[in-house]
Amino acid sequence: MIIGVDAAVLAVTDERLKVGVYNLVLSLLTHLTKSDTSNNYRFYSFSPIPQKILARFGPNVQNIVLKPKKGWLTIRLSLELFINKVDVFLGLGQALPLFHSNKSVVYTYDLAFELYPQFYPDSYKKLSRQTKFAVKHAKTIVAISNSTKNDLMKLYDIDPDKISVVYPGINSSTPAVYQSPEVPYFLYVGSYKPNKNIPNIIKAFKLFLQESKKPYQLILAGSDYWIDDKIVTTVKECKLERSVKLAGFVSEKELGKLYKDATAFVSPSHYEGFGIPHLEALSWGTPVITSDRGSIPEVVGNAALIVSPADINGLKDAMSRVVNDNKLREKLIINGLKQAQK
Repeated sequence: MIIGVDAAVLAVTDERLKVGVYNLVLSLLTHLTKSDTSNNYRFYSFSPIPQKILARFGPNVQNIVLKPKKGWLTIRLSLELFINKVDVFLGLGQALPLFHSNKSVVYTYDLAFELYPQFYPDSYKKLSRQTKFAVKHAKTIVAISNSTKNDLMKLYDIDPDKISVVYPGINSSTPAVYQSPEVPYFLYVGSYKPNKNIPNIIKAFKLFLQESKKPYQLILAGSDYWIDDKIVTTVKECKLERSVKLAGFVSEKELGKLYKDATAFVSPSHYEGFGIPHLEALSWGTPVITSDRGSIPEVVGNAALIVSPADINGLKDAMSRVVNDNKLREKLIINGLKQAQK
């Protein structure tokens, strides 16, 4: 059997884009092609997938480069699938080409653009159009959380029997070896997009520092490919230039070290389709402070302190509780390790 795959995300070269969906797709296809040796895979992309990435897959993988990039999904990939048909097609970009196999599976990560279109001014229409087409025409839909499944049913009126929930996993890594931090810190990991609510983390951190008996830092690690302009503005307004560090993209080993030594992971997002950094933090034994929106309560279970994204004082209080209540901290760590195993 020939399985076609939209693997365009794996062809990106900007390190800042190698985050959420990139890592999920890379992990999924690595395990899938190594465990399934009876089928052949065609990985379609608009530029060559780097050889070091292709080397991670099984021998039954062929990278087919289709150009140009403009109109790649709707025109070029559709033409390729019309001429050289496949038995099954995996739409890993939450989209399907206009022409595709009758047996197509589409992955859906989140519908944040439908719930918070103000955070997607330049891409809302495209994301909405592509996702609606994909979920309507796919034979099977994979949602990465029950929250995403419920959104598909509520917003697009999709038959629940058509949707399967499959949680993403994470890759375990050995952290880089550094000395323990001289100044303890709270950690945020993820993109710097507006829906991540980073300015409220900074405001809550300022209130925490005003009550703290010793200095702390706030480290913001992740992709700055998209950046909320209010982040830098808020840092300046709060006069926290020396206490808040925008670390940008960090390597997998550096990230493991950041999780391991953090006082707590803080991410009060307005919405998450899953929240892989939340899972990573739990797996490293890092206490989690997060929000009550989207899939987050489903992912963290009873292993986190949950507050409203708009509740700055609530975020501040959660930071103080993690620092000052050792029994609570121990409970969060134990529950987090158990939750991550799910």
